[in-house]
Amino acid sequence: MKYYSDLHSFISVLDAMGDIMNAHREVDDDLKRSAITCRSYEIQSRA
Repeated sequence: MKYYSDLHSFISVLDAMGDIMNAHREVDDDLKRSAITCRSYEIQSRA
């Protein structure tokens, strides 16, 4: 397993692989980022 020195490096690798999904609207306070990440994992969507 490869380890990254920081979050920016990890996100850059995900983006280069096409594994990043951008939110084009504001995230509602009721749908915290962690809940969106969890749902993304459940449906095997991009990060």
